[in-house]
Amino acid sequence: MKIYHGILVPTSVFTLWNCIGLLPYPVRTDRASPTHRIVKWVLRIWTILILLLYCYFYAIEIIIFTRTYHAELIDLEFFTLVLAIYREYAFVLPIVVLLILFIKRRTVPRLVIAVEASVADILDMAQIKFVRQFHHISLVVILMIAAGSAYCSYAGFDLMISEMRILNPNASWSSRQPLFIVPGKALSYRAVGGIYGSALSYTTLCWSIPAILIVGLVLAIGYGFANIRRELRTLSNESYVKCGCIFEVCQRIARLRHDHRRLRSAVNEINTSVAFIIILSTLGDIIMPVSLISKILQEESKDLQSNFQNECQKYGVYFFSICAILQGMLRIFIFVWMHEQATRAKAHLHDIGLHAVDEAIRDDARSFEQELVENEDEMAVSGNGFFSMTKLFAATLFGINLTYFLLIYQQKDQKGDLDKVSQAQAAAFRRLAAQIESLSQRLNETLRECSVR
Repeated sequence: MKIYHGILVPTSVFTLWNCIGLLPYPVRTDRASPTHRIVKWVLRIWTILILLLYCYFYAIEIIIFTRTYHAELIDLEFFTLVLAIYREYAFVLPIVVLLILFIKRRTVPRLVIAVEASVADILDMAQIKFVRQFHHISLVVILMIAAGSAYCSYAGFDLMISEMRILNPNASWSSRQPLFIVPGKALSYRAVGGIYGSALSYTTLCWSIPAILIVGLVLAIGYGFANIRRELRTLSNESYVKCGCIFEVCQRIARLRHDHRRLRSAVNEINTSVAFIIILSTLGDIIMPVSLISKILQEESKDLQSNFQNECQKYGVYFFSICAILQGMLRIFIFVWMHEQATRAKAHLHDIGLHAVDEAIRDDARSFEQELVENEDEMAVSGNGFFSMTKLFAATLFGINLTYFLLIYQQKDQKGDLDKVSQAQAAAFRRLAAQIESLSQRLNETLRECSVR
């Protein structure tokens, strides 16, 4: 594999990937050098250690989860059930990502090198600079989000301890809870809060960093499609009046056709190489809004431990879900924008095919347009064919979440109305029972007075 020189994606991005275990492969050293072999094994061991450490945390999470929700999940309040399931999905995702990226450790470097080879000479320097700045800014924002997630986890534990002090004034950060898989078989809330803060921060990185790299690559490909579309529009305007240079126009169409094929090949490489990242991030685009809606509509649990756990997760769910939703909106916007830039070339080719002054030019334009019609699936991010990230798919995602919110809110509102009616009926029954009892007492007193007389 070639050495990556960092034209589109800054090498600092891959350095961060190496540091957090997502890329156990050196991309900046010669494959034949001893340094490459040493760094390769160091990164592999480092990734395995991170994976084992995170699995150890997940074992702690499973113990605390089963202890908190000791009742059957089906008996929990609905929104607590939803959040409990999504919580386990969020925490198990880093294990899945680490395992897949460890097994396919050369996939991401090969993908970036392939996209760079297809796109770099189509973009101008300003566009390349913007793509690199996008990666730098995204990196800074993701690190800030990871730090914010850790802080929200700490604030959630502090809120939980404050709630616990209402029932137990001695509760504090130094209070301990039993955990048989840790040394001493007990951990203080301060230690548990630190573990969960670090784990939530790492989970945020695993949710965000692979997906944002794909977004940066798609952004570069979208700029390439936009450049081709602009040149075709210029060519379309020229073709109305130009009577000479037929060979030159045909050459320009052939070059643009070749560039469009290269860009479609890059899109296809993304769809096949990192389909699992695209699919997992798209599931997150559905799950995170549902989690946020569920947390907003969540009712106070009757179980004391479940209620404490809900308070502990309160800030973390809000912050993590909102950040993931914003990232998902950015990701979907850029995916759809790239698809639109790729497909808009058909309109200009259609104009050339209708109004060009020479039959050879019209034939080349029609052939190019037909090729785009037949290979439209290659112009959209699709997760290896599972879906096509187009305007229709984006509208479908929005509709799913809106429908969920409306149905659940309506059912909850109906449940609240039924509860009010039941309470009113119960109050009326109690008043009627009190009146009957009062009449009975008066009747008994009257009968006693009559018997005395």
